[in-house]
Amino acid sequence: MHVDILDIEWAIRFHFGLRKRENTRFQMDVFDIIHTGEEEQTGIVRITVNPKYFRPTEVDLLIGNPKKAEEKLKWKRKITFKELVKEMVTADMELMRKDPTA
Repeated sequence: MHVDILDIEWAIRFHFGLRKRENTRFQMDVFDIIHTGEEEQTGIVRITVNPKYFRPTEVDLLIGNPKKAEEKLKWKRKITFKELVKEMVTADMELMRKDPTA
């Protein structure tokens, strides 16, 4: 399955009222990575990406496709990609509410 970084940004912004802050230190834009999620009203940073986990640029050539699993294994998706992102971010936000140092 090909995942567009804009889908991830959309999910974060739509469901959590966040905006992307430009990562000027690494000269990246929204097409490369979402570096920081910041609440629009308060400016509180909620989501950051540690630069040590950045992947090399050729990784963008690795495009997954669930079609083979669907055909050969009769696998079926239970949720959409946007639903998956919402679920993952919701779980992370809940963890941070319980333990901000997590």
